[in-house]
Amino acid sequence: MENIIKYLNLSFTKEIGPKTVKKILDTVGSISKVEEKNEALKESFSEKILDKIINSLEKPLDKTLKTLELAEKQNIKLIDLESKEYPSKLKEIPDPPLVLYTKGDLSNIDNSISIVGTRNPTSYGKTVAKGITEFLIENGIPTVSGGALGIDSIVHKTTIEKQGKTVAVLGSGIDIYYPYSNKWLFNKILETGGAIISEFSFGTKPSKFTFPQRNRIVAGLSLATIVVEAPNKSGSLITANLANQYGRVVFAVPHNINNPKGEGCNKLIKEGASIICSFEDIVEEIPYLFDTKKQLISQNKLSDVEEKILNSIEGFSSLDEIIQKTNLQIEEVLETLTILELEGYIINHNGIYEKAKI
Repeated sequence: MENIIKYLNLSFTKEIGPKTVKKILDTVGSISKVEEKNEALKESFSEKILDKIINSLEKPLDKTLKTLELAEKQNIKLIDLESKEYPSKLKEIPDPPLVLYTKGDLSNIDNSISIVGTRNPTSYGKTVAKGITEFLIENGIPTVSGGALGIDSIVHKTTIEKQGKTVAVLGSGIDIYYPYSNKWLFNKILETGGAIISEFSFGTKPSKFTFPQRNRIVAGLSLATIVVEAPNKSGSLITANLANQYGRVVFAVPHNINNPKGEGCNKLIKEGASIICSFEDIVEEIPYLFDTKKQLISQNKLSDVEEKILNSIEGFSSLDEIIQKTNLQIEEVLETLTILELEGYIINHNGIYEKAKI
């Protein structure tokens, strides 16, 4: 309890942020040793800042006491930076949150992958997000996303449907579900063994400042970040750039060059992000996350629609030929072709499809 009080005090003190506290820990090892090792800290901080640090640790602030009271009432767990429960990957970033406000189970997420994207995805983006999430969950890999509409929601929902573990990182206080329309989804995450977390104090409303700050947690929690679909000016690109700065693997799904919804992904690939054209690309880049070099084709039986489309492909087949042979709607054919391509059943030669030699 003593440590969480100190960390809450620090989090509520102006001019003392995560980078400052990280520097303290690197110098003296623990926040509890600040007074004891005062001399060592004088080399790293000005007298003004050092006095502010020491004063903030002397006694609980009123806001700290109120926070502890609210946390108990709302069954919120507070995890400080030195706690054994603090996610180890997040602790590695240059400015880890001093306190995590958490609901649910935050254990066993060190090998997670973050999946992010636009709030207004195309049919292609939805299909790819679902397919990638299903693949990760089938391989026992937890997912992390931002709880927003669009790609984030698809990732959380698909993880739940596949009985996997997912973590939603809020851009607001943990007592303010945003977007409110996703309240049912946040509750479902908790019911199925996942977690909801925030670094923001109770009552913090979402804003243009909180979301970029939240994105560093999404990137920091995971070994890799996948951007499924994102326009040029997108918060997902902030997440990807932060993940890159943290030395994590960044993946991007290629997109139609005529559609601005995917310009950000193509830009990331141009700048060196790992491209995802099939699930095999993920395994090849981070093989240590997969227990065995599984056959990359999905172990699940093909659906009737998937079989129908696959059987319609003879030699090299165009989209029009596949639609004509199957008598299916174009949207359904395109979505299914995307999944078959990701799962390695077919090869897409710029709109001409060929069965893969399995």
